[in-house]
Amino acid sequence: MDPGGTGNYPDNSDCVQTICPGTAGQCVTIQFTSFNLENNWDFLYIYNGNSTAAPLVATYTGTTVPAQITATTGCLTLRFTSDGSVPSTGWLANIICAPCGSPPPPPPGPTVASDCAQAVNICTNSSFQIDPNGSGSVVEFTSGSISNPSINPGSANSGCLLSGELNSTWMVVNIATTGTLEFSFGTAGGSGCLDWIMWPYSGPVSCNQIINNTLAPIRCNWNANCQNFTGIATPLPAGGLDAPHFALVIFMFLFPINVMIYLLNSC
Repeated sequence: MDPGGTGNYPDNSDCVQTICPGTAGQCVTIQFTSFNLENNWDFLYIYNGNSTAAPLVATYTGTTVPAQITATTGCLTLRFTSDGSVPSTGWLANIICAPCGSPPPPPPGPTVASDCAQAVNICTNSSFQIDPNGSGSVVEFTSGSISNPSINPGSANSGCLLSGELNSTWMVVNIATTGTLEFSFGTAGGSGCLDWIMWPYSGPVSCNQIINNTLAPIRCNWNANCQNFTGIATPLPAGGLDAPHFALVIFMFLFPINVMIYLLNSC
C-alpha cells in the first residue's frame, strides 16, 4: 500500500520501502490491484534488490495498473516520489513469496463468496477484486430483523442493509492484537451502491446464528447516496463522508477476536 493508506498519498513524498521474503531461497512478487498516480509528476520506482542501489527494473506513473513484477534475487525495493500538488489514491498490491526461479503465481481473479459458508478469510492487510452475483444458494437474512436491524447499532445513518441480501460477498477478518479496525471498500468518486454489515464471528456456528436471526451485528453502514466508497475509519479518508457513506471508529478491539463482514452491492 502507498504512504496514504486508504486515502490519498501526501504531497512532497519521497519514501523507500524494501520487501524481502521471510524464507531463504524465495523471491517477492508484487501484484498490483489498483494504481492511480498523478501522471508524469508522481512516480513509483522498483529496484531488483534490497536497496535503491540495485538495478532499476520499472518506473510507473499515471493510472494504468502495472503487470506483476518478480524479484530475481529475493527482495524488491520501492521508491515513491510525489510533487507538491494533486495527490491521488496511489496503489494497492498483493505481496507474494515463492521459490526463486519458479513461475510467478497468476494475478488474482475476482473473488466470489456469495454465501456465509464461502466467506473469504482475511489475515493481513489485503486488497482484492470481488465479483458479486446474486445472493448465492442461501438467503442468510432479511431486512428489519435481529441479524439485520433497520436501526444502525453504532452510527447515525439510516440503518443496516435496508434492501436485504442482494449481491453479496462474505469475509472473515482475523484480528490478532489490541487496537482499532479500519477498512474501506470501493474508491472515492466511484458509482454504484456498496453497503456492509459486521457481526462477531466464532466459526461456522455464526453463519447459522445469522440465518436463524439470533446474532446481532456490531456495526453496519447503509450507503444512502450510492457513492461507491464505504467503510469505517477515523479520520475519514479523502472522499469519505460520515453518516451517508462511512461509519466512524468509536470502539476498540481489546483482545483477539474475529469478525464476519458482509459486503452488499445493491446495483
